[in-house]
Amino acid sequence: MRLAGLAPETDKLAEMQQLYGRFDLDIVTGRPTDIWERRNLFHLRLPFGLQSAWFPDFWYRRIQVNRRASDSLLRVLTDISQLFTPEEIHESGLDQFVRCYNFGNGKPSLFWYGAGWELSPKVTGDPLAQAIKFFVRHGWQYEGVSDKRRVREFEFW
Repeated sequence: MRLAGLAPETDKLAEMQQLYGRFDLDIVTGRPTDIWERRNLFHLRLPFGLQSAWFPDFWYRRIQVNRRASDSLLRVLTDISQLFTPEEIHESGLDQFVRCYNFGNGKPSLFWYGAGWELSPKVTGDPLAQAIKFFVRHGWQYEGVSDKRRVREFEFW
């Protein structure tokens, strides 16, 4: 299938497709093709390891993120690593990976494109406030402002 459009499930659909384009879906799996992923996603080398939120013994050294958002996300994570010690990062949960590229989960969002970031529910207080500042400073939109159910989510518009 070539350049499939999304059903109008969200009011930001036109803006998402204008910024990030349409998906090239595999007709067998229904997921973006390898070609689409190679063209749109980047394997970002992380400034510090990220622990899987679901498999605590597994640590990520690279993640898939949209190419447009990769430099900005790297700056956010670098700022976090410069402000907090490794111990503080771990204690606060800033080193837990929840999701970034998450195609097909829930309503269409920038997570489908790899242009979203979700912090761990463990992140609270000053670390959360600092993370919000870093994300906003580097061009991310903080979703908790308009939707209190999304307190730890950011999207790169």
